[in-house]
Amino acid sequence: MTADMRNAIYHQMDFGQLALQKLGQTDANFRLYLAAIKPEPPKEWTHMEVVGAVFREPKTGPNKGTLSLMVPGTRKSVKLHRTELDAYRGSQKLGEQTNESK
Repeated sequence: MTADMRNAIYHQMDFGQLALQKLGQTDANFRLYLAAIKPEPPKEWTHMEVVGAVFREPKTGPNKGTLSLMVPGTRKSVKLHRTELDAYRGSQKLGEQTNESK
């Protein structure tokens, strides 16, 4: 079974939102598909690598209508340092508190 990338799950997560900001403008069918903390073990991680690419729909076959084919040459990766991810999370919490007080 091939993965369907229509839902863009990583785009909804804080690390995904920060990765997309750092990558800048991307194609409408660009999807993040891999995220890994480095180095392992997790409690000592210093950065996260997030990878994405443009996907397209197959024209025929059982996966027709899904975003399941990676377009060659569109792969991009970004490194998120732990400190910048923590700062991003902090700014999001501050924004939520400001919106709640309105």
